[in-house]
Amino acid sequence: TQKRPTLEQEEEGLPGNYKARQVRKDLKARKQRPKEQTYSPVPSIEAFRLIVASTDTKEGYGLSSTDFDTAFLQSYVWGDGRLMLIKYWDMFLQVWVYEWINGVIYGDQRGGHDWHATLSYRLVHEAGFKECMNMESMYYSKEADVTVSCHVDDPLTKAKAEGKKWFHDKIEDMFDTKGRQDLSPGNDLDYLSMRISMNSRGDIRLDNQLKIEKYLEEMGLSECNPA
Repeated sequence: TQKRPTLEQEEEGLPGNYKARQVRKDLKARKQRPKEQTYSPVPSIEAFRLIVASTDTKEGYGLSSTDFDTAFLQSYVWGDGRLMLIKYWDMFLQVWVYEWINGVIYGDQRGGHDWHATLSYRLVHEAGFKECMNMESMYYSKEADVTVSCHVDDPLTKAKAEGKKWFHDKIEDMFDTKGRQDLSPGNDLDYLSMRISMNSRGDIRLDNQLKIEKYLEEMGLSECNPA
């Protein structure tokens, strides 16, 4: 598959990186699973915007994010002892490969549910967070003063410097991640196709400008006068 371009790749007109992953064709049209096996809550856009709007940089708060390394494969299997036989063609060795996987794989309808259950359980029981009762996948640690909004496997963290370091050290100890990204002037965050930027005064801005320009170019409307 080809990943969505990063902010830097968008600005330079480059395509996204290619990524190899194992995906299962667990299609709802063929066999729809019960909602209690597939439901995976995500925060609303209002909750996300509230976190951004409440980040008072003058008080020392900031935003950061991280990227889980194949998050679903780090999920626990919840209760059913799932074991799947995976078959794929190795283009380098030119042989069929068979593997047993005891866990969650991308494309499985239950993947998002099991990942949320894993992340929620570990943040609450191992890191001391509380999950918001009326906005699931939103977490808060009173002791560390850290707020986390997680859209499936894309977390956004609001905290002061000490709390931010504590959270990222903790999450890197619990899961495999690809490092951390801090919002600062000139260092934007790419979050759910949105750009989060900050100027030298500490003002934070959300925009979709790069995505808008890409859509206009694809539709041949890039030279039109803006409304």
